[in-house]
Amino acid sequence: MKFFFVVISFCAAVISLEAIRLGGKYDSLWQKINPTCTPLNDVITNAVTAAAISFYADHPRGNETFDPNKVKPFSPSGLFKHYYGDEASTVELKKALLQLIYSTAEPVIGPIDRDTLRRNLYSYISAGSREYARNKAGQLLRIIIDEYGETESWKNDLCVEEYILNDVLEAIEVECYRIRNEVGDTAFSQFFAFGVGSTLAFAIDDTGSMSGEIDAAKRRAQEIVRFTKGTLDAPQDFVLVPFNDPGVGPVTVTNNAEEYHQALEKLYAHGGGDAPELAMRGIQLAIENSRPGSTIYVISDVDAKDYMLQDTVVAQARQKSIVVTFMLTNSISNCANDGEYKKCMPLYKHIAKQTGGKVLVISRSDIFRTTDIVQSNAKQGVILLKQVTVVSNAQEPSNVIPFYVDSSVQEILLETQGHCEHTHVMKPGSDKHIKIDGDRYGDVWATNIKIAGNESSSLGEWSIGMDVETINCSVKIQAKTSLGFVLNVFTKGRSEPDDAYKISDHDPFVEESVGLVLDAYGYDDERVQATALKLVNEEGRVTKTIPVAHDVGNTIPHIFKEGISELGSFRVVVKGYDSKGNVFERMQPKLLSASHVKISCDLSKLVFIAGQEASANITLENFGPDDHFLVTTSDEKDASSFHGGVKTMRIKLTRGEGVTKLMRFRVDESVRDGTAIKITITAKGKNPMAFQYTFCTLVVGQKKRPRIDAFAIKTNINARFAETVVTSMVTNNADIGREAEFDILLPNDAFITGIVIELQNETIVGEIEEKKKAKKVYDKAKSRGTVAGHVAARDTSTRAFRTSMFVEPRQHVKFILTYQQLLRRVRGRYEYSLVLNPDQPIRRLTIDIHITEEDRLSFVRVLPIKTTLTNIVEEEAPKGTFITTSRHDTAAHIHYAPDVASQTKWSPKGISGIFTVEYDVARPQLFGQVSVANGYFAHFFAPPDLPPTPKIVVFVIDTSGSMYGYKMAQMQNALASTLQTLNKEDRFNLVLFGDEAEPWMKESMPYAEESTVEDAVAYVRDSKPRGGTNVVSALDVAIKLLEPYMPELEVEVESSGVEENITDIVTPPILLPEPSPPVIIDPFPVFPIEPRLAIEEDDKVVEISEGPSMEDFIEHHERMDGLTKRSVELDPNMDNYAKMIVFMTDGRPSIGETDTKVIVDSVTKNNQERFNLHTLGFGSLTDFNFLTKLAAENGGTARRVFEGLDADQQIKNFFDEVTKPVLRDVSIEYPKEKVEKLTVNTFSVFHAGSELIVAGMVRPDNDLELLGEEGMLDDELARPSRSIQAQVRGKSFDNDLEIDFDIDPDKESEIKESPNQIQNFTEKLWAFLQLKELFLEATLENNKTLKEEINAKALNMSLKYNFVTPLTSLVVLRSDERKAIEEELKKEIEELKKKKEEERLRKEKEEAERDRIEETDEYEYFIDGFSAACEGDGCTDFDEAPPRIALSRVIATPRRDKLRPRGGSRGGGGGGGGGFSGDPHFIIPIQPGINICFNWDGQEDEIYNFIYDPERNVIVNGMLVNAPAPLSSGRTKRTYVSRIGIILPSKKILITPWNVTISRKGSADLTISAMNPIFIESGDDFSLEITGVSHMSSIIELRYQGMSFRVTLHRQRHSMYQRDHLDFGLSDNLSSISRHSDGVLGQFSRLSSYSNHAIKLGLVGGHSNTSEEKVEHQQMYIRGKFISVAKRTMDLPGTQEKTDCWYIHKNGAQAMRKKKQDYRVLSIFDSPRPN
Repeated sequence: MKFFFVVISFCAAVISLEAIRLGGKYDSLWQKINPTCTPLNDVITNAVTAAAISFYADHPRGNETFDPNKVKPFSPSGLFKHYYGDEASTVELKKALLQLIYSTAEPVIGPIDRDTLRRNLYSYISAGSREYARNKAGQLLRIIIDEYGETESWKNDLCVEEYILNDVLEAIEVECYRIRNEVGDTAFSQFFAFGVGSTLAFAIDDTGSMSGEIDAAKRRAQEIVRFTKGTLDAPQDFVLVPFNDPGVGPVTVTNNAEEYHQALEKLYAHGGGDAPELAMRGIQLAIENSRPGSTIYVISDVDAKDYMLQDTVVAQARQKSIVVTFMLTNSISNCANDGEYKKCMPLYKHIAKQTGGKVLVISRSDIFRTTDIVQSNAKQGVILLKQVTVVSNAQEPSNVIPFYVDSSVQEILLETQGHCEHTHVMKPGSDKHIKIDGDRYGDVWATNIKIAGNESSSLGEWSIGMDVETINCSVKIQAKTSLGFVLNVFTKGRSEPDDAYKISDHDPFVEESVGLVLDAYGYDDERVQATALKLVNEEGRVTKTIPVAHDVGNTIPHIFKEGISELGSFRVVVKGYDSKGNVFERMQPKLLSASHVKISCDLSKLVFIAGQEASANITLENFGPDDHFLVTTSDEKDASSFHGGVKTMRIKLTRGEGVTKLMRFRVDESVRDGTAIKITITAKGKNPMAFQYTFCTLVVGQKKRPRIDAFAIKTNINARFAETVVTSMVTNNADIGREAEFDILLPNDAFITGIVIELQNETIVGEIEEKKKAKKVYDKAKSRGTVAGHVAARDTSTRAFRTSMFVEPRQHVKFILTYQQLLRRVRGRYEYSLVLNPDQPIRRLTIDIHITEEDRLSFVRVLPIKTTLTNIVEEEAPKGTFITTSRHDTAAHIHYAPDVASQTKWSPKGISGIFTVEYDVARPQLFGQVSVANGYFAHFFAPPDLPPTPKIVVFVIDTSGSMYGYKMAQMQNALASTLQTLNKEDRFNLVLFGDEAEPWMKESMPYAEESTVEDAVAYVRDSKPRGGTNVVSALDVAIKLLEPYMPELEVEVESSGVEENITDIVTPPILLPEPSPPVIIDPFPVFPIEPRLAIEEDDKVVEISEGPSMEDFIEHHERMDGLTKRSVELDPNMDNYAKMIVFMTDGRPSIGETDTKVIVDSVTKNNQERFNLHTLGFGSLTDFNFLTKLAAENGGTARRVFEGLDADQQIKNFFDEVTKPVLRDVSIEYPKEKVEKLTVNTFSVFHAGSELIVAGMVRPDNDLELLGEEGMLDDELARPSRSIQAQVRGKSFDNDLEIDFDIDPDKESEIKESPNQIQNFTEKLWAFLQLKELFLEATLENNKTLKEEINAKALNMSLKYNFVTPLTSLVVLRSDERKAIEEELKKEIEELKKKKEEERLRKEKEEAERDRIEETDEYEYFIDGFSAACEGDGCTDFDEAPPRIALSRVIATPRRDKLRPRGGSRGGGGGGGGGFSGDPHFIIPIQPGINICFNWDGQEDEIYNFIYDPERNVIVNGMLVNAPAPLSSGRTKRTYVSRIGIILPSKKILITPWNVTISRKGSADLTISAMNPIFIESGDDFSLEITGVSHMSSIIELRYQGMSFRVTLHRQRHSMYQRDHLDFGLSDNLSSISRHSDGVLGQFSRLSSYSNHAIKLGLVGGHSNTSEEKVEHQQMYIRGKFISVAKRTMDLPGTQEKTDCWYIHKNGAQAMRKKKQDYRVLSIFDSPRPN
């Protein structure tokens, strides 16, 4: 029972701590220091640090690679210093670790089901419930350690003995990797808090009066993001909660700055007025979504309507140590309280005081400047040094406030609030006053003081002084530092035993003992020496000093046995000396106080399902005076209420009285399983110390599964082909329908073939269908409450299938699932495995496996069950296993039927593990064994006792930083073991790689002699992980090592590398000299350089070949200098050696070439079947598709090994499998006139212990040989032989192997006579192999059309043989129900079409009304300095000002002259100086008659700078929008420009497809409809005209100081492939903008001309989409380099005119001055980054 709570041992230490505090040795509140073992704190910290190192290695900062070996000391602080820098704070990681270490667990009886705990843990993390998940993770880790820790040290001191320490650390690391694999890297990093940075959190009133405030918050957030980008102070979390009345939200919680920016951009002032708003709910949601220790900034101008939530807000903020600061742009009144509730300004001041925040009352004009206080505090690692309130300085003995600066402090942040007169600062040893004259925000002064690194004059005692007139002045001193303490509070009842201590989730009540634990972070090189704990009251005065033992270490504990009720409210300060002898002080922000009230709730055993109601009791007890209590409940999902659905209730309690009340819970069905809902319950009376809170966690998704009454597995194995039938009898003993889910893990070689549901006397057989159709049918059946089963293949990398079954109330259902697989022989045995995970013990659980073979079984054995429920490995088969064999040993029966006691040995939820049977067969015939049945045959070839073939092998092993920890040790163990099994005739080498590849032996491939192997093993053992993953370099070196031992590479000198329809390749006139012999062929493409060309394909330009430059060539050969070009004197038999590369990695290419297709193509090209390349992926983060292709294209085998305690054995097994060749170039030939439809029958290599399988069909026309001349059988003649003569050919080391054998097609397999035969097993085996080969072929195929053809063939075959493959699914329904559902789906489709048609007609009618624009008299308007000309109905638009726009001096006078023509609806002008149109295509003139063009693709809402003219201060930005692309285009989406923002010195113009908004300083925004013609001009040489108006488009001509822009507005009404969008063009040429301009378009103003001779012309055969003319491809010289271009015809922006242009692929990347992302801006009116 030691794992009930972490604090069991902790409490034993706690109770005696008071007596020994001055002399005993304790490493924490709950752990003694035991010099013979490692404490739990260090064990978990070290294991998580190792997992973090591997994680950081996969995610290097910037361009620097991560070297794990430089993490010194090995600790979180050492890790952060190496990864982030010296200033990084580990406070968040420390908090996360302490939650794991101090986690509590509910007492349980018997073993805990680890798999269930893991699944729940993963769902909690994925749902964002990280704090709750850490508690459960800590419980899981202690259970795992407990299995190893049957020692007195573990039981008494919770420390791990050295002899089991490595096993324990490895087990914890494995759990960390499992979490990472399941939840992904982002959630994994957030769970362990591997990041740095603060949380930027706003709760903003977004009612109509808040426009300026919202704009200030937007600008400030943008400033913070921009200012801190790339620094440690960049926020890592963002929270935004808008609130008004009656709504709150939408809430934005993200770690992506761009997403936060977009959320802010969508925020606007609307509705409401100056009435009270839902401020408390907004603050509550911000608290619930912010990390502990955050500061939330509340911006509003009115009081709170929902003031009843104030107690919840205070409780949640105090529990998470969150500070709430208010910025109010209105003087809110001091209105009276409403009973127990404060209101108006007193409410805001109360919340600020309780949370350590402040209230700033400022003018609207100062709001943006005031938000600067947010930016100055938005730093990582900010801690509290001191907080003091000076009530009256005249009464103080001294007018100075001392504080200390130690060597870790990087910056001091000072704030004063109130009547703080002439405040000044004095540095150590100086009498010079530094006046605090920083920025003022309301009545707050704030200033920051940078501390020079370790400057001695800055270290020591500082002081703040003020005049004697000072009254009610609050002083807050913070510091940015990497060093600090984390406070945890533990409580228990005074009369409770010591093991009742646990972390407090409430204010300690008066009857509780209290334990404080302060854990240091950031102290590594030398331990900090804490000398005292000081308790200070709210004003900052010291009320109690507690000495700390000299050798207490980095964890400081203290116990208050009698509680803290006599101490009042206080904060804890730690005082001591840092490693350099400087005094430090750290104040904990949490304000501690006792309460007379106790609230108890326990929801841990509550079964809570989304959409259903549940209930539980809470208990309230009063230990103070008689009082009336206001009790409230609140949570973010609005799930909790008291009886009657109310959120509050009033209760009268006398002293010592308690009461129990019922609470009800319900959430919407959409709430995700695993969501942990924190319910806040508060109680507040009228007496002092009568406030209390507590938190109850309600977890969604604790589903109760239907009961399984019987579970039977029957397997028939016929000639290695296995058919498994899983039968499950399920009873739903509930009153509601429930879904039973089965996750069935299958081997790679497995297809489900059938699913059946039996209901009473009815049998429903599943039907196989194309996957998408099957899913729709199943979902509809489920929504109708119909019994349904569904089987769909999941991600092939997991080799898993999910079966879901909806079970009606009180129904008994039999579920039958069938799947088939082919057993592969490895290491001399066949292995058949069953994954058992029913998630409950089953009364009748049986497994029956029947093996039937043609030849005698040489052995049969059952392995121990492999389970993750325990790390203890058993050595025997599971108890209750029986094996019987037939008389001739050609058949065996394995029976296993465990009782409930056996099933629950490791878990109360039954068996969870892998049941494995191994066997092999005797091989009396050298050619193997052939099974023939029903016209199909299967040939199994595995010749025994062949001598091993000597090999030349290069082991290429990933030693990048991500291999750090146990993965590195497992690789070293596996590789060392494999090296020791090499034969003396073998030659080998090692290539270990990270950033670069390093061969073990540069000059030779030594023989595997004993001493050489020992040296190699030592080299492997000494290897250290470092750097990224440079796959190309590693394979380059390996091929280089093999090159002298292989035949010379056949070089295709004139290979063009282009498609067959490309002809007339012209090689550029740059030739490299041929290298002198001997020539060593590199994995790079063969020189001379291939032409860099492009072809047009599917409306896109695709680069065909981009050969290496001379610089590439030189750099590559400099890298390879260590590998001497050599001519090796080879053994004459060396040609007969097997050559191979064994490649292992745990990641993806990250250094050098990262395009996996390029890597595969390059290696394959430089192999040409000269060696075999085997690949092994270690873990789930590998690109297994890449490894599969790499191996398949190079005659090898691909395998994936997942992280686990036995991973080293799995790695070794793979190495052994692929490094024992006995034959090569094996082919099994059959006469084509007698057999057909053969599976693959040629193999590059055959390894000892494996088996080759070929299957085919016997031709039916073989019977023609039996016919005589008359067409009749001649009985008198000898019967012609029907025998099929076949031959096996291969090469061994010393001779060629040829084996002739016969197949008798009339001799049917004896297996057909077996009662356990599989119907048509040879045909199914053949089909199985064919499908596997088709799926592999589709994986390797790069041509989309060919891939679709292969998949179509595989789909037809899947349907024919009833296989569930990645292309098909099975659905089980009654025929009448299926028919009804299909009719319903058909009806829904028709109704949807009808609604779309009605919507189309409605919009057409609306558009027709808009088109009725009648001409009327013209009027001229004068609007705030603008003159506007308008015609038509639109002239009346100005009679009433648009909402939120005050139009002063609106004068209308008739104009007698008509508006001059300014262009038509489509043609005329525009685009002469370049621009873009459509989705969007840029076209830019760079010389008369020469234009360049390119596409500009991007993501929704991305904003790019198109023009930046610094001389005229003109900026043009555009926002993108996406639309789906037609399937025929070959693209997934289209991109358009949806908004254009133009910034001029005196105004901003926002253009959308529907309107134009002009903004000017000091004036209201002017919004004009783009549906009406209008002309506007102003005195600064600005004009804007809207012309060519129709319901589909408008044209805007904008002129400013010689520049002229044309914007065409397109309004799409019916197209699903387009969006409302804008075209843009310069009406004049590029010279109208300055030569120093920048932007996607503006940068080309400086390219005045291109010389014709710089264009090298070559013709490439090909056809455009619109004509049969040849497309020209050229080399164009731009910015000092040649780029590939292709001739295109495109529309000029803003016109319908066509023009030729030279197209540049990849968003014009080669012609750009900067990378694409460097043209991104944060908002539509943002300025671009400086060059």
